[in-house]
Amino acid sequence: MDTPAKAAPYTCAGHTVRGRTIPEHLVEGLDAYINYGRNTGSFLQAVLCNDLRDAVNRADDAALMALPAILGWLYWEAPGQCWKSAENVEAWRIKGGFCGATLR
Repeated sequence: MDTPAKAAPYTCAGHTVRGRTIPEHLVEGLDAYINYGRNTGSFLQAVLCNDLRDAVNRADDAALMALPAILGWLYWEAPGQCWKSAENVEAWRIKGGFCGATLR
């Protein structure tokens, strides 16, 4: 008997901190990473790994302006074990994110 897949409960869409909202072009990638462990672009990868110097270097203007909103959403809403270090990010990716579609 197959186990039903978990619904994807996490979305960062519309999250605002200090008047900054996460841009639409980053929402899909961040949501897919949190929910399913999918790889992100280099900017989000740097943010998730807590390498803010690299994140700033890789950010486009919209992403740079939204950095407080992205970090705020991660801190307040995202599972703590899915970010903060490269090791956490890799383990989360392998696990398949919140929904747990473990990579084989």
